[in-house]
Amino acid sequence: MSPCALRIFHRCSAQKIFSLLIILLSPVVCHSQTTELQTIFSKLDKNSDGKLSLVEAIGLKPEGRKRGDFYTSDLDENGTLSPDEYELFHNIGNLKKRSSIPDPIQEHFEKTVQHVLASTQKQRDENSSIQIELWETTFAKNWWGPLYKEFDKDESGRLTEEEIRHGFSVAFGIHDHDGIPLRFENGTRFDWRHHFVTGDANADGKLDKEEFKKLIRAYQPELKERSLASDVNGDGIYSCEELLAVPFHSRDPLAVFRKLDTTEDGALDQAEIATLPAWQQGYIPWVLQAFDINQNQKLSLTEFLRSPLAIPYLDWSQPMTDLNHDGVLTLDEFHPGRDWQFLGISAIYFSLLDANNDQRLNLSEFRFKVEPENVHFEDFFDFLDANANDEISFAEFFPADSTKESSGPIFVSHQHLFERADRNGSGTLSREEFDSTPQLFQAYHLERQLRSTYIVKFQKLDINKDAQLSFEEISQNSQPKHLEALRYAFNLFDANADGVHDFNEFMCYEGRSNSAIRGPIEDPVTNLIQSILLNVLPSEADPVTYEHARKELAKRIPNMPVDKIDLWDRNSDQKLSLTELRIGLEDHFGVWHPSGLQLRKPNGTLFAYRSFQQFDTNSDQQLSEAELKKGSGKSKAENHKLFASLDRNGNGMIELLELDNGPFFWADLVSLFQKYDQNQDLKISEAEFKAASKAWEQPLVKRTLKAFDQDNDQRISFLEFRSTPFANLAATWVEAKDLDFDGRLSRKEFSSAFPNVAQGEASWMFSNFDLDDDRFLNRQEYPLLLDTRKIPAEIVFEILDQNQDQQLTIEEAAGERPQDQQALARYDSKIMRIEDAWRHADNDGNKTLSLPEFVQHQENLLAAIHGKKLPQSSLHTPSPPQIPPTVSDVIVPEQINKTDWRIVGLIGFNILILFAIIFVMIRPKSAFQRGNDED
Repeated sequence: MSPCALRIFHRCSAQKIFSLLIILLSPVVCHSQTTELQTIFSKLDKNSDGKLSLVEAIGLKPEGRKRGDFYTSDLDENGTLSPDEYELFHNIGNLKKRSSIPDPIQEHFEKTVQHVLASTQKQRDENSSIQIELWETTFAKNWWGPLYKEFDKDESGRLTEEEIRHGFSVAFGIHDHDGIPLRFENGTRFDWRHHFVTGDANADGKLDKEEFKKLIRAYQPELKERSLASDVNGDGIYSCEELLAVPFHSRDPLAVFRKLDTTEDGALDQAEIATLPAWQQGYIPWVLQAFDINQNQKLSLTEFLRSPLAIPYLDWSQPMTDLNHDGVLTLDEFHPGRDWQFLGISAIYFSLLDANNDQRLNLSEFRFKVEPENVHFEDFFDFLDANANDEISFAEFFPADSTKESSGPIFVSHQHLFERADRNGSGTLSREEFDSTPQLFQAYHLERQLRSTYIVKFQKLDINKDAQLSFEEISQNSQPKHLEALRYAFNLFDANADGVHDFNEFMCYEGRSNSAIRGPIEDPVTNLIQSILLNVLPSEADPVTYEHARKELAKRIPNMPVDKIDLWDRNSDQKLSLTELRIGLEDHFGVWHPSGLQLRKPNGTLFAYRSFQQFDTNSDQQLSEAELKKGSGKSKAENHKLFASLDRNGNGMIELLELDNGPFFWADLVSLFQKYDQNQDLKISEAEFKAASKAWEQPLVKRTLKAFDQDNDQRISFLEFRSTPFANLAATWVEAKDLDFDGRLSRKEFSSAFPNVAQGEASWMFSNFDLDDDRFLNRQEYPLLLDTRKIPAEIVFEILDQNQDQQLTIEEAAGERPQDQQALARYDSKIMRIEDAWRHADNDGNKTLSLPEFVQHQENLLAAIHGKKLPQSSLHTPSPPQIPPTVSDVIVPEQINKTDWRIVGLIGFNILILFAIIFVMIRPKSAFQRGNDED
């Protein structure tokens, strides 16, 4: 025996000596057993090929359990047993004789020790020890790099080979800190987790008598008595060494494997793993993913023995915590031990779980405790998928908690979002469905914020506990100087005007200047969809046939392509449910774009699709860097930086969905309404509309008041405003043209100015403007763009004759007098030109024109109306004038910017004269002039 062994021997207790004797004598016993097994093996090996087939080992009709043991013992999975494998097979259920159990952890231990020794062989000192500087330099990037002091038991400042082996044996769970073996050749393992993790209630690293009594309270009386008697030194502390003297304090992983292998095929599939006891259920989501080395969706015995299912040391299934809040786990965060003991096993598991080898675990690799705000979007699916079945259920996305007893969202709009994301109608979200709906990410965070912050705030403000807030309650902590503005916001969001706020209204109030947290605001389009659904569906719970849906929708939505509603059937059951109909109608009315962008958000923000179209010059529904620069007007460097920030997927184009969170192309209708509502009475008058509208929008004002003032108070409320063209930005409203030259707009002509995504919105808007319900829009109902070269003179006269008295005045021909000063100057000039033509057309001199007079002089009159001054001779000798193609009382953008070159020329001539005068006054004097001045 070596001197080292003798030193260990003398330090050992009697129990240790007994264990050591067993180890020393075991080779003799093993040799005898091996000889016997070799004889049996040779007899069974009929073809003498040195291996046993299933038939040779068991017979033609093997029993189920023996067949399972055969495949379990076939460690190399080649369908036969070698002599060593046969030894395992023969003694698989006999702990006293079993010896040849594979131990992957022991193999890791040996390889790591050899690697460390080989890496430092040339640099060791004269005693073959490793100095601290060499250790830290060589192993700085390894998990054992910081463990130098822990390995250095004698604190000598250098590590001997013995210390290195001991240190790694502790890290890999071969021995404990005191050198007590934890793993045995027959495959059993000391149950450290049960005794020193679960049992050690005060976490002092020891198991006292009271803790031990609680731990064994369920034992049979005889076993309980034997266990309590294992404290042989009577110090009231149960050490690992003492507990090992009682066999049932260890676990047999091979017995666990055989019990789980109900199919008796020598491997564990997902269903078999799912039968694990309760305390190991946490391993189920990731054990196959990480430990199925050959990727056959099963665990062989060797794979199983490498996994935590076979190593009862620590609980690696407990939720680890992202301590530094970076959304990932490091090895230090992953290791569940109190110190570095078993750290080597944690490192093995960490490496196997780390699929992308980035030295960190994300949520797709392992589930751990992390705050949602720290989770990256690409990991969020795995964060939500609590049962790791690769689907997100409604309850997983909207879990119950202390603020909500049952699962479900606070905002119903979030439920609708979940249902829309569920494209196949399965009731759950696949990874693809979740990833294609990034709005879910924001919805989840807002729901969490509502529960953690705003419900608590609402309840705190609710002094009388009636589940609603009065203005006095909601403003109780506000400064007096802010009360007027707060009262305005309170009334604005009091949707039902009952003088109090429920939680939804309160969240609108809270989000008055922050749309990200703002609650759902009443939307006329959403209301329209809901009213249609109530009429189409006899019962919300019962889906309807295509034919029924087509019939009912055709009654209520003019020009709707009802022949295509079968495309709304997400689950392909030949019927349309409430959810399927709602989603289809939302698409039709432009609430959502086919790209997945929500154009009308519940919080009152709206995507300005017409502005996006102006940027998107090639109409491919995405923006290149050049298109963004042309539209934004920024410098090349600024534009490049902006483009990079918007192009989130880095494909070189800005797709519509990448614009979801702004800031470009989004309008906040709350802010827009407040811009119009100058006197803050929650209503927009005609004067307020005109004051805040652009010049080209002016002709819409009166007609908008007529069409959308539902309560006939001559003003527009916030809800009414949301229905108007001023709050719907899908198209440039005044671009609808009279294509058939009949002096009016049909529904089709009106809709032609709208993009495909807004056709439903256009049809709905048309119905609002069509006050006489004749299915056409006349000039009194809507501003028209007309081609007077093709429209009959009678129709032009009728259009211009606003009061329909069969007499046309100059004011009627000139159109509405503008408010803008620049436009007013052009208007006055226009009046002068019309008067010039008027005198020659007014045959009876009554200062008005009858239809015959207008028809006789139509060309000259229209030319004057459009700013074309004709030669004097043309007023006497009719000749075809250059008539512009359109006549309108709408000042469209092109007309606003139209240049009157006569005025430009006059201004330019005056500027030249002014420069000449200045030049004469300030030019340098000649010598003659200076001499005269001196005289």
